[in-house]
Amino acid sequence: MADVIRLTVVLFIISMVAGLALALTNSKTKDKIAEQKILKNEAALQVVFPSGVDPIEKESNSDIPYPHWIGKKDNKLVGFAIKASNRGYSSNIEFIIGLDSIGKIFGLSILSASGETPGLGTRLSESISDKYIWNGLFAKKQTVLPWFSTQFKGIDVTKKIGIDKSKEWHRMSKTERQAIIKENKISALTGATISTRAVSDGISKSAGKYLSELKAKYN
Repeated sequence: MADVIRLTVVLFIISMVAGLALALTNSKTKDKIAEQKILKNEAALQVVFPSGVDPIEKESNSDIPYPHWIGKKDNKLVGFAIKASNRGYSSNIEFIIGLDSIGKIFGLSILSASGETPGLGTRLSESISDKYIWNGLFAKKQTVLPWFSTQFKGIDVTKKIGIDKSKEWHRMSKTERQAIIKENKISALTGATISTRAVSDGISKSAGKYLSELKAKYN
């Protein structure tokens, strides 16, 4: 009996110490985590809005339940940005989408997809470079946006976004790219159609669904 009591006390002390350690770690890191999220949002907004546009954050409300921004240039409204997420194959995929007042996409930035299948769904953030190690060491640094996000430019969120499985965007010719854009389609990640569809459906559920409310509120 004494051994059972002793073991219970020891386990209680260990649990209490572990809990206090976790609480202390959380208190010391939560501000840093919040700061990193803000910086990540700011970087994404630079991608999803045209150059020179000033993003102005607005509060979520019952009409527009997503974090969102309006974009202004020379004091004129250029468009909107919405931060949303949708369930992928094994995690929530978080993104920010920028669009003009008629629903054409300016740009897309994937904020988080690390919980998707490695080598498949995680390729949502993959960048393809034409530089190799031997010619890139001393060359000017390349700015290469993820090809999956890049292909959304010009897509209309007021229409159904189709998915083309014939070839990935970065392997398509200019003519092939123009053809699927004309059909309001994006190309799927090979072996990760669920992750691909999670993004396209998430855009429709957020930007597509609430575009009218955004225009009515801020135009």
